[in-house]
Amino acid sequence: FNDKTLALRIGLHCGAVTAGVVRADRPRWQLFGDTVTLATNMAHSSQVGKIQISSAMQQMLDQSPAKFRMKRRDPPVAVQEHGECKETISYYLDIVSLDVSSSSKPVKR
Repeated sequence: FNDKTLALRIGLHCGAVTAGVVRADRPRWQLFGDTVTLATNMAHSSQVGKIQISSAMQQMLDQSPAKFRMKRRDPPVAVQEHGECKETISYYLDIVSLDVSSSSKPVKR
């Protein structure tokens, strides 16, 4: 990249999607649905260099055997959903604190 900086904004959400191949001239695999739209909105409203996640993603990560550090974003983020702009609670995911060592151990039930 020679002296160029790469600035990323990442948004994550979890949920149902529809997938399919589009375009006959240059076929490509694509995902559609409200889940994709909300993840896109999370990315667009995030700060550069941060991973913003939805409250649904935060709940899913809380149930994971790996430990994540998340910080609630305040104030809530305004996102477009079904044509309406509404406030949504979101979190920033701290990727530096990812502890994968615990995910390799068997879970006792």
